[in-house]
Amino acid sequence: MNRLALHLGAAVLAFGLTALALEPPQASAAPDRGLRRCQAAIHDRAVRYAIYTAPHWTVRCVRKIRQPGFSGAVGLTITVQREILIVTSTGDPRSILAHELAHAFSWDRMSVEERASFARRVGEPAFYGGSIWATMPAEIWANNQARCAGYRNLAPTSRVPCKLIRRFVRQARG
Repeated sequence: MNRLALHLGAAVLAFGLTALALEPPQASAAPDRGLRRCQAAIHDRAVRYAIYTAPHWTVRCVRKIRQPGFSGAVGLTITVQREILIVTSTGDPRSILAHELAHAFSWDRMSVEERASFARRVGEPAFYGGSIWATMPAEIWANNQARCAGYRNLAPTSRVPCKLIRRFVRQARG
């Protein structure tokens, strides 16, 4: 059974999501500035080295995420397409990218058993489960892996000790 089939029924079937409130629209020059900031973030090697280099993943800056159910999201990881989308109007594209790269890391590098173990540590039965976004272990992982690497935690999820995150990262990297 492939990974996609294992996640049927989960709200995060093929997505790692970040649904943060968007900042209010800015002046007419803002889209160009937002695009430049986003492009600078996706080309910043320090973010990738701190979280995950994400080989074979495409990262794109977009004006809006057009996936059903994600209209207010500022970042989205589409695992089946190996694609990360970052909305250009976000205030902190590096932190959003760090969060999304953490989703890519958990998908690519963590085994099913490691993801299940992390889910149990945060009190949920499944990594891609949880009744609301902020309690989903996949989101708790992404927020905390990014936070422990020095990026702002932009969403209200549980905090996990960085020592625990680093242990899982070491284990997943082998």
